[in-house]
Amino acid sequence: MIARALLVASLVTVAAGLTAAPELVDNPGFELPPAGDEGAAVAPGWQVDIRSRDAAEVADASACSARRDDRAPHSGGWCLRLEAGGGLLTQLWAEPEIEGERGRLIPVEGGRRYDFSYWARVPDPGTILVGHVIFYDADRRALQGRHARLKTSADQTGDRWLRFERSVPIEEEATFAVVHFACGWGSGGRQTAWLDDVQFSLHE
Repeated sequence: MIARALLVASLVTVAAGLTAAPELVDNPGFELPPAGDEGAAVAPGWQVDIRSRDAAEVADASACSARRDDRAPHSGGWCLRLEAGGGLLTQLWAEPEIEGERGRLIPVEGGRRYDFSYWARVPDPGTILVGHVIFYDADRRALQGRHARLKTSADQTGDRWLRFERSVPIEEEATFAVVHFACGWGSGGRQTAWLDDVQFSLHE
């Protein structure tokens, strides 16, 4: 009995010492509400912009949006609904605090491995959601080596939540990362995708 108690105590101690790598994306499940008009802003920690497919800014983005949605999230009480149309891209950027200022760059440790994942639901045929982590050097130049890129389509998920994940080793000179999503790469018409539980962290 004493030996069993000691074994249990040892296992508890070991388990208590195991901690998950900290999440590097703010508000990864979109649970925190935006300030002001609930229906007009994306969740804190995220920034949205609308672009044409040639990366030019557009004047009319009425067909595109990114809004919190409380209908059937993957977990918690909220997820994010992305809509795109008119041949435009709805882009979503993780935007954490860096040295007290808002910015898109997340500090990373060069030469290490990082995990990137998210849950998505893409029920409409022709809709494509792309998740992407881009790494930069200290001069904020994009590195052309290993990037984490995941493509999600209706053929994969249908009307159900599915997790997409990738673990990637990064270059020694990598200093920053950008977490980015884009909806609107699919075939014409209005495109809708749901996103939840984004994860970007150091691989442990």
